[in-house]
Order: sequence, then C-alpha cells, then structure tokens
Amino acid sequence: MKRFGFSLLALLILVPAFMACTSNKVEERPLWIDTFTVNQVFPSDTFVTGIGKGKDSGIAVVNADADLAAYFVREITAERTGSQVMTSDDEDGHIQEKLINTVTVKSQIDLAGVKRTDPWFDKKTKEYIVCSFLERKETWKKQEPVVAQAKENFYSFLNAAEREDDPFKKIDILKEAKSAAKDYEEKILFSELLYKQGCKAYSSDRKVIAELDEKISSVARNVSFRVYLDSDTDSRLGKRIEKIVTDNGFNVSENGDYQIIGSLKSGKEIFEETIVSNPELVIEVNNSKSTILSFTKTLDRIVVFAEAEGMLSGKINKAAEKTIQEDFAPLFAALWK
Repeated sequence: MKRFGFSLLALLILVPAFMACTSNKVEERPLWIDTFTVNQVFPSDTFVTGIGKGKDSGIAVVNADADLAAYFVREITAERTGSQVMTSDDEDGHIQEKLINTVTVKSQIDLAGVKRTDPWFDKKTKEYIVCSFLERKETWKKQEPVVAQAKENFYSFLNAAEREDDPFKKIDILKEAKSAAKDYEEKILFSELLYKQGCKAYSSDRKVIAELDEKISSVARNVSFRVYLDSDTDSRLGKRIEKIVTDNGFNVSENGDYQIIGSLKSGKEIFEETIVSNPELVIEVNNSKSTILSFTKTLDRIVVFAEAEGMLSGKINKAAEKTIQEDFAPLFAALWK
C-alpha cells in the first residue's frame, strides 16, 4: 500500500513537470525565414532569394518577390546611377516596399521561374513569412537567348559602321550602336548578377561598348572642313564657324573633305528717314555627294536712322555671330555627338 502511495505521488509530480516542459517548448523556426540563416538552405552561389512578410500569405508572397527583385536593383544601382526609392511603412503590421528604378528588373526576371516556400506563420508577430528563390543556372538558360539577341543587334550596327566609308554616315551608325549598347550592357549587368560564370562570353563586350565614344571621336578627327563665305559676308563670321568646327574635334583645312558655305544677306530697305534690315543667315554643310546640314534663319529686324547707316553692318554681324553660336553650333555638334 505504501509502495502504491509512493508511485502515485511520483506520478503526480512528474506529470505536471512533463506538461510544463512540453508547453515551454520553443517552436522550431525554418532557417530560410531570416537573412542570416537563409544561406544554409539556399546557398547564395546557387540561388537568389527574397524574404517577405504579411498579415496574410498573399501579401507575404508579393513582398518576397519584391525583395528578390530588390537584390538586382541594389546591385545595379551600386554600379550605375539609377533612381531608386525604398520606403518601409508600417501599415496593419506589415511592411510594404516600393521600388522605383531606371532598370526594369522585374521584366527581366521570368516570374514563372521563381519558386516559393510554403508560408510559415510566426505566432509571435502574427505574420506569414515566405521565401521566394531563383535557381541561378536554370534562370540563366532562359536569360541567355535574350542577351544573345541584344549582342547580335549591337554588333549589326558595328559591322555596318565598318562597311561605311562616309564619315558622317559612319558616325550616325555608331550613334545607333550606342543606343543598342545601352540595352545590351544592361542585360549583361543583369546577367552577371544572376550567373556570372555563364555570361563571361558577353561580359568581354563591356570593353567594346566602353570604346564606342573614342571610336566616334576617332572618325571625327579624320574629317576636315573648308569654311567658305560669300564676298559680302564679314570674315569674322567665318572665324567663328571655324572655332565651332575645331571645338567639336574636327579639322579646318583648305583641302577639307567637307565645306561649310555661309551667306549673310542684309535684306536692307531704305526709307526716307530710316533703314530697315531683315537679315537672313544661311549655312550649308556638304561634300561632293550630299548635304549633311542646312541652316537658315531670319534674324530680328534692325532699324536705324538713315544718317546712321554705317552702324547697320556692325549690328547685323553682331546678331549673326550670336545666332551662329546659339543656334548653328548645337546643330553642328549634334552631327556626331
């Protein structure tokens, strides 16, 4: 009887203790829910991950996908100037992220290739947590044809430029190559972040892209101009045009490949007491085959008294010089920049 009583007493002591241990047991957290342990489940050299939280599982998935895309945004922004805004607003217990960036990252990610863990509910914060992940090598297989197409497009302009003899047509083609290069380089950068080992063959083209401006300048340096003004036009206007030519990296020569023909007509009308001038400035840039720039502008009307006619030419030339600098110079620069 005493033995039975002892056993019962022991049971009454052990059961509450066991129940206390059970109730105090900490629920095991998945490793992937925290940034400092997610690498143990999804190694960063194999996966790109994003972790999202939300009051319901749907919001958690959206935020996880956004966080995954933010990986590319952060890395791209670190290398290239972009417009990025990240805000964290605490609304109804969940964090919303807004990402604005010049690089459209999400459009480059095949969302069908993004996989996600089952939502895990954190009883302490009363939030669902989801991890979105991309397998780098598998995603690269889908990305490479896109990069290859951008490469082909870029080199189509480079090859066309090599075949072109006319320097300004060559420059125009190289300018188109620069536009294609911007798209190609963006895709290279994205791919390097995704799977650097796989895109080595494309990364080498970064050097080719970086040399484009020098290639254009090199073509320009081999172009020379002869500036020719009609007999009624002040020679100082010719000097102003020559300076614009040299400022843009071209040469001035009596045997220039191209000629710049300038003409300034006074459009003068003489009245009894006044002289009215409606000057017109005409400048044409051409070679033996074609005209590459035509510039015509009627200047502001100038009125002087008849006895001050000697001042008229100076006023006309001053107005023409200003127009050459402010209006013609940018158009000339745009021929190759």
